[in-house]
Amino acid sequence: MADRIFEILGDGGKTIPEIAEALGAPGNEVVYWLMTMRRYGKVEETGSANDDGYFTYAKVVKED
Repeated sequence: MADRIFEILGDGGKTIPEIAEALGAPGNEVVYWLMTMRRYGKVEETGSANDDGYFTYAKVVKED
């Protein structure tokens, strides 16, 4: 699932509902995966929450 989320985030940041729709998966499953990926530094919240209260998540780009 993480690989599929990375593919979706390849076009730029997305909210949980946008990711869920692209995956065809329930939002609670997306939250589980995103929070795990966030914990391990793979994704991050960007900016402020939108009008619906959702943050945008994007891939973390590590500079070498």
